[in-house]
Amino acid sequence: MEQPEELVQIKELLKGNPQGMSITEISRELGKNMHSVGRYLDNLRLSGQVVMRTYGKAKVFSLARRVPLAHMLSCSREMILVLDRDLRVVMINDPFLSFLHLPSGEVTGRHLEHLPLPDPDAQELLRNFTSRLREHGSDTHYHEHIRFGTGTGERFLGVNVIPLVFDDGDPGYAIVVFDITEEHRAHLALEAREAQYRELVELAHAIILKMDRNGRITFFNEYAERFFGIPKDRALGRAAGVLIFRQGNAGEHNLDDLIRALCSGGAVPAGMETSHTTADRRQVWVRWTHRAILDAGRHCTGILSVGSDITEHRRMDEDLKASEARYRDLANLLPVPVFECNERGQFTFGNQEALQMFGYSMDDARAGIHILSMIAPEDRERARRNMDLVLREGRRTREEYAALRKDGVRVPILAFSAPLMKRGKIAGIRGIVIDRTGSLPGAESPRNP
Repeated sequence: MEQPEELVQIKELLKGNPQGMSITEISRELGKNMHSVGRYLDNLRLSGQVVMRTYGKAKVFSLARRVPLAHMLSCSREMILVLDRDLRVVMINDPFLSFLHLPSGEVTGRHLEHLPLPDPDAQELLRNFTSRLREHGSDTHYHEHIRFGTGTGERFLGVNVIPLVFDDGDPGYAIVVFDITEEHRAHLALEAREAQYRELVELAHAIILKMDRNGRITFFNEYAERFFGIPKDRALGRAAGVLIFRQGNAGEHNLDDLIRALCSGGAVPAGMETSHTTADRRQVWVRWTHRAILDAGRHCTGILSVGSDITEHRRMDEDLKASEARYRDLANLLPVPVFECNERGQFTFGNQEALQMFGYSMDDARAGIHILSMIAPEDRERARRNMDLVLREGRRTREEYAALRKDGVRVPILAFSAPLMKRGKIAGIRGIVIDRTGSLPGAESPRNP
C-alpha cells in the first residue's frame, strides 16, 4: 500500500539525521505544524518504523533498525502467514505453501476462506483461523495445540496468532504454525512410561522410598505405608534417619555416611539388613539395596532405597539355629559316635564320642577332614560307592569298615548312614558309628549281621 507523502518525507528526513530529531526540528524542516507532525510520528511509531528517546523534556525521534519481514519469513523453518484486516493473505513463506500444497501465486492477495485448498483437513484448519479472528477482531492473540489429519498422516501443530500493525497503520495478523508431532508423541510416550513406572512401583511387593541428599523422604510407595504403618503424608519430607532408619536398630549403618558414600561415587555393602519397629510395635527385618539417583550431568540428587521383608526368613533362621543347637546338645549326650558330612564328603560335625573315638579335636574338625580319610585304604572304594548311594539315591546303608584313627590305629566299625536333608534336598550324610571292638564303656559288641 502507498504511504502518505508526509510519512515518506519524515522517514527521509530522519534517514539523513541518524542521531535523531525533535518534533520542533522536523516541523521546521518540513514546514508543517507540530500537531500534524506528531500524528504522523505516532503512526510511524505504532508500525515500528520510528523509535523515540526522551532526554529530559525533549523527545527525539529516529528511524528504527529492523530486519525486513520478508527476509525473516524466508529464513524461518516455521510456517508463517501474514493477513491484513480483511483476512487477505499479504505474505506467506515457503514452508506454509508446502503445507497447503499451493503455489504462491494462488495464495497472495486472496481471502483466507477462498484459497483453493485440495486437502479437507487444511480447509478445516483455515476455517478455524477465520472463525477465531472474526470472533475476537484485532485484539486476537492466542496460542493453542491442535490435532491435524487422521490415521498414519496424523500430526500435531502448535499455533500462535499475533496481532500486528502495517507501515500505513492498518492492523493485521501473523499466524505462526510449527509442527510439534515428535514432541507430542514423545510427551505421550513419557506419560505412558511414567504411568507404567508408577503402577509398577505401587504394585511391587517391596518397600520403595527415595531420599534427597539430606536424607529427607521424597517418595514412599503404598507397600512401604502398609509395611511400616506410616501414612505417606506423614512420611514425605521427614528425615528417613529418624522415621525409618532409627539409630540403634540392629544392623544399623549411619545414614549420613551411606548417602555421602553413594553421592561421592563410592559403594556400600550389598544386601544390608536392618531391623525396624513398625507403628504397631512389631519388630521386622528388611534387606536393603541402595543406589544413587543421578541427573543428566551425572550429579547425585538423592538416594533410591528398595527393601524386601525378610522377617520370616530371619525367624526361620533363628529357629533353625536354635534347633541345630538343641540337636548338637542332644548328640553330645549320646554314648555313641554321631557324624555329619556335606555332599563333597567333608566332615562338618561330630559329637564328643566321635571325636574321641577317632582321636580328633574340634580344631581338626574345623580345619577340614574328608570322611574317606577316616576309612582304611582297602575299604575306601567300597565306602565311596556307598556314599554315592546315599547322596544320589537317598538310600540308607549299614556297612562294616576298617576305620583309621588320627594316630593310624585301625578300628573295626559298623556305620549306619542316611541322607542329610535341608530344604527338601539331600545336602550330605548323617550317621552313627559303633566300635566293633567293644571299646565303648558299658556297650556290647554287636553280632555280625
